[in-house]
Amino acid sequence: MSGKKKFRILHIIGQLGKGGAENQLCLLLESLAGRYEFFVIFYRPESLDHLDRLLRAGVQVRIIDKEAGLAGRLRFLFKLTILVRQISPDIIQTWLPSANFWGCLGKVLSGVRAATIASIRNFPQKPDLAERLSEQAARWASDAVIANSLAAKRTIISRGIGQKKVRVIHNGISSAWEVRTKRDEIQRELLIPANRFVVGTVGNLRPPKNHQMFLRAAERLKDHLPRLHFVIVGEGELRGQMEEWIKRCDLGGVVTLTGKRSDIPRVLRTLDVFAMTSLSEGLPNAIMEAMSAGLPIIATNVGGIPELLTDGVDGLLIGKNDLEGFINAIEFAALNPELCHSLGRRARMTVKSRFSIEKMSESTSRVYEELLRNRR
Repeated sequence: MSGKKKFRILHIIGQLGKGGAENQLCLLLESLAGRYEFFVIFYRPESLDHLDRLLRAGVQVRIIDKEAGLAGRLRFLFKLTILVRQISPDIIQTWLPSANFWGCLGKVLSGVRAATIASIRNFPQKPDLAERLSEQAARWASDAVIANSLAAKRTIISRGIGQKKVRVIHNGISSAWEVRTKRDEIQRELLIPANRFVVGTVGNLRPPKNHQMFLRAAERLKDHLPRLHFVIVGEGELRGQMEEWIKRCDLGGVVTLTGKRSDIPRVLRTLDVFAMTSLSEGLPNAIMEAMSAGLPIIATNVGGIPELLTDGVDGLLIGKNDLEGFINAIEFAALNPELCHSLGRRARMTVKSRFSIEKMSESTSRVYEELLRNRR
């Protein structure tokens, strides 16, 4: 496309925090920065973790403050509509439920002749109003819907979005997750006793992540396998409840809550096993990051997780909310270190061969080019 005018692609997302969708957006734009002219609109100015990354990639960023109340929402929609009209993109891609709704509405009101792509990444069993509105916006106002797993695609179609609209593009993972650091150093920093077998997880402290099962396993195993130590990385609404549980069950010397961390590759270096006990998932970046770090994975067989892992080959899959299965898998990993390491090696090979940033960005670019051809 050298010498030719680049197509203008606008991405709309609620925030630029440390979530998986925000990171995937940044990876995509960094990878395709030379091919398209990218714009990003986001509307939670308190979340600026990835702003510098986007600016370094040459992305033009616009921030709108979404005010509370009906009058505030209308002012926000008016500002969004004006910005969309000013940018006049060829394609609008929206991310996550809130942006799917507001982005599609702003595009319609702006009158711009842009193709619209909605991004749907996770599916709670009981969607709230925002999630239902997001699905309706994707159904009626988008030209294509990107799902990040086959499981998500099946759910999208079951909820009324036409099959021809849906494209499956798996997340991509950066090789930066292979960063190495001294294990002893980060263990001392996190106050993990020496010579422990460490089982860890990364995720927001919210009900769908089912950290309760993680803590129940720690309680059951603390006397049976005293070498075990459990690490939970993340912050969220359940922090207080989890601290109370740890105190009540005398798990203070067994479980470490690190809070929010910006150095996940270093933290992963201190783990022997990565675990995910979620009740629902899309295609979790946290598992892909652990795979890239060469860690054996124990995870519930929900959402897109079985698209990442094959049970007994490059991970261990357990049933949703299966405490006994989780405990048995941890015991197996702790008592069979060589087999455990083998699972981790194969996990790294899987993520490198199937879930690269290059595959993710090229697949997205093909969707862009298809929509652009249809608009000519």
